[in-house]
Amino acid sequence: MTNNRFSFRAGPKMISLVLVLSLGMGCSLDKLVRVDDTDQLGVIDRSKIKTYQGSVGMYFASIKSLSVLLDQASELGGLMTDELMYFTTGSGLTQDTDLRLARNAENGLINTSFHSKFHPVRVKASQAREMLMIYGSEKDSAYIANTYAIEGFAIVLLAEFHCSGVPLTEVAVSGAVKYTRGYTTTELFEHAVAKFDSALMYAGDSVEVLTFASVGKGRALLATGRYDEAADAVKDVPDQSKYDVAYTPVVHSPWYTNVQTQNAYRILDNEGGNGITWAGAGPVNEDPRVKIARNPANSADYAIPTRQAKYASTGTSAIVIASGVEARLIEAEALLQPASQPQGDWIAKVNQARRTRNDLPDLVAPVTADERIDMVFREKAMWTYLTATRLGEMRRLVRNYDRATTSVFPSGNYSGTGNILFYGNEVLFAVPIEEKEQNNLYSGCIDRNA
Repeated sequence: MTNNRFSFRAGPKMISLVLVLSLGMGCSLDKLVRVDDTDQLGVIDRSKIKTYQGSVGMYFASIKSLSVLLDQASELGGLMTDELMYFTTGSGLTQDTDLRLARNAENGLINTSFHSKFHPVRVKASQAREMLMIYGSEKDSAYIANTYAIEGFAIVLLAEFHCSGVPLTEVAVSGAVKYTRGYTTTELFEHAVAKFDSALMYAGDSVEVLTFASVGKGRALLATGRYDEAADAVKDVPDQSKYDVAYTPVVHSPWYTNVQTQNAYRILDNEGGNGITWAGAGPVNEDPRVKIARNPANSADYAIPTRQAKYASTGTSAIVIASGVEARLIEAEALLQPASQPQGDWIAKVNQARRTRNDLPDLVAPVTADERIDMVFREKAMWTYLTATRLGEMRRLVRNYDRATTSVFPSGNYSGTGNILFYGNEVLFAVPIEEKEQNNLYSGCIDRNA
C-alpha cells in the first residue's frame, strides 16, 4: 500500500542502513528501548542519526518495529482468545497463554515481549518524530502524523493486552529517560486518543494515515464506552480505505507454515465451548473472510482442527490494522446502544461493510439484545481475524456489556492436548516484574480485571 509520500511496507529492504534509535541508554533499559535490530536491518551508522537521512531511517525503523509487534500480538492474542489453539503438549508460555493459566499466581500470566516488542514501538515512533521535527520539513507532515498514529496504536495494544497499571516511560534521542507511574486502562486509552488527535492534525491529505488515526481513535473510544464519540471519529473514513503493514515471518509465528508450527497452531471451532465457529462444517460453510488450510490427508474429516491460510509464510501478506470496514462496525456498535432498544439502523452499517465484498449476503437483524450484540462482535471477529484485535473485543464484552468471562473466553475442559487440562481465569497479561526493578514510580498492576 503506497502513495506518493511514503510506503507502509515494513520489510528490511525498505529500511535504511542509517537506522538508529536511542543513545546513551543504560543497560537496565535495553529491553525497553533497544532499537538496533542489527540482525535484521544491517550495520547502523550512528554518526548520521542527527540528519534528515537519519530521521527518515528512524521513521522506517518504527514501522519495522510495528510489523514485529503485530506478528507477536496476533499470536498472543489469538492464543488467549478463540482464534488459535496450541496443539502440542508442553508447559511454556505458549500453552499457558492458550490455557489462560498463570502458573505464578502472584505475578499473573506474563507477556515476555512487554519490554522487547510492545514498548519499543511507541518509543521508536516518538524518537523518529523528535528527529523529523528538527531535520524534516513541511513535506514530511505525513511521516510525523504516522509516528503519532503508530504510538497511539501501540498504547491501545498495551491497554488491550495488559492489566490496569501500565507505565509509559519516555526516552528521548539524547538518552534522557522519564519514568512514569502505571496508568489505568482508561487512562491508557485516553493517552492513545490524544496521540491519534495529533496524527489527524498532521495527516494532511494522506488517506492511509487519516484512516489509521480515525479508526484507532474510534477503537480507543469504543473501549471506554464513549460510543457517540467513537462513531463521530470514524464517520468520514471511506468504506474501501485501509492501513496495512507487511509482517515479517518469524519462528513460531501463527502463520509461518513450516512443519513444526503447522502442528502447533490450529483453528478449532467453538474452542472451550464459547468460541466462534471459524471453519464451519466444511469448505462450503466457511466464511470467506477467514481462510482455512485443511490437512490434505484428512480433508474429508471437517471435525479435525485446521490451520489458518490468511497469511503466507513468505512475508508478502499484510496485516490490516485499520479500515473503512472497521469504521462501519464501530458505527454499528454505537447505533446499537442501548442494545435492548437500538437508537439507530445499526444493521445497515453491518451490511454496508459486508457489501465491500461480493461474496457476503446481507444479514437480518436478530430480535433479542444478546443476539444483536453477538452479531456485531462476530462480524468484527470475522473481519479482523488474526490482526491483534480479538482480545480487546472480548475484554470489552466483559467490561462494557457485563458478560461473565466464562461465557466470553474459552472455558472448562481444554482440548488442545491429550492430557486432562482445564482453562484458567486469566484474560490479560501482567507487567513483568523487571519493570519494578528499573522504574521506582511503578508499583505493579492496579488490577487484573477485564
